[in-house]
Amino acid sequence: MKQFLLFVVLLSFVYSGLFAQTLVGTEPMQKNALLEEFTGINCVNCPEGHREAKAILDNNPGRAFVIAIHQGFYAAATPDYRTPFGDALANQAGVSGYPSATVSRHLFAGSNTILSAGNWTGACNQIMFNFIIQPMHLPQATSSMLP
Repeated sequence: MKQFLLFVVLLSFVYSGLFAQTLVGTEPMQKNALLEEFTGINCVNCPEGHREAKAILDNNPGRAFVIAIHQGFYAAATPDYRTPFGDALANQAGVSGYPSATVSRHLFAGSNTILSAGNWTGACNQIMFNFIIQPMHLPQATSSMLP
């Protein structure tokens, strides 16, 4: 009986090893860019930013991503696209005019991450040129991990 139990345990380890997953690659890989655009429905200069963001997306499929954050004076309208976090994100980034955006929340120059539309393409290219040397896997949170 002990030998049979030992055989079952060993067989389960072998079986689970055959179907093990590799969660992340081990090779360096290029970074992707995230453009967080601060905008508003009544912003008259923001269509320029939207065109710039679309060009970045079109030129970098699967590598660049855009999030439009409606906040501030120009966003107060109907329909209301503002979120509870928009103003906090804008304050953190240092938004002082529209259109503006952060690229991967990277600090390119100065003391805040905000960029005007004319700098978005270059900033995205700079981020996407860099490599992630050590990819990492973050496990999905389970209820046992929560306080």
